Amino acid sequence: MPTVTWDSIINYTDVLPYVIPLICFLIFWNKLRKPELMLFIYFLITFVFNAISDVLGAWYKMNNVPMYHFFTLFEQWYISFYLLYKTLQVFPRKWYFIINISFTIFWAINIATMEPLTLFNSNTRAISSLILMIICLYCIYKLIGKDEEVMHIQYLPVFWITSGFLVYFALSIIIQGILKYYVLQNMNNQGRAIIISADVFIFIKCILVTIGLLFYRSEKITTLISRAN
Repeated sequence: MPTVTWDSIINYTDVLPYVIPLICFLIFWNKLRKPELMLFIYFLITFVFNAISDVLGAWYKMNNVPMYHFFTLFEQWYISFYLLYKTLQVFPRKWYFIINISFTIFWAINIATMEPLTLFNSNTRAISSLILMIICLYCIYKLIGKDEEVMHIQYLPVFWITSGFLVYFALSIIIQGILKYYVLQNMNNQGRAIIISADVFIFIKCILVTIGLLFYRSEKITTLISRAN
């Protein structure tokens, strides 16, 4: 059995932040709507994925990098669907498939020619973060454009949830660029430090999503949510 040390606990900093929104999901379960249930599934899957990845990598010294290639693909399809489905009155099915099929093709080419499964997928992670960041910006723009919602936008859970993803993906682009530089320079220790520091962005995402979920407490806010949907 691996020994529990402070370093091993630090390796779980990408898991612990997800406990906060997951608890809120359970508390407000009866008030959540279908899109938020989708988000609960995403956070639960991400929590389990990060936990398994950390155990394999930190405790058993196994190569967990291939897992991140496939998780990036899952996240691209899933989060783009959630954001577009949640904020737009008419789901842009055509553009959803064009964007994500194009990304999937790039994802496969990247594995075959640039970043095999044995290397961290900084290319596809950066591109996915850019795409999802743009989708977040578009969704917030559409929310602001609704006259009946603009005065109460700060009370809408979807605003805080989308903002959480926006901040997370925007900062992820920067991190992936720095990480790519360290990899090319064979600065592995610095690269690992950057990955650990990036967990701060996960915490920010989880806090903003949690703030959004907390607005489900108010009946007045519930009425605004019903109008928004």
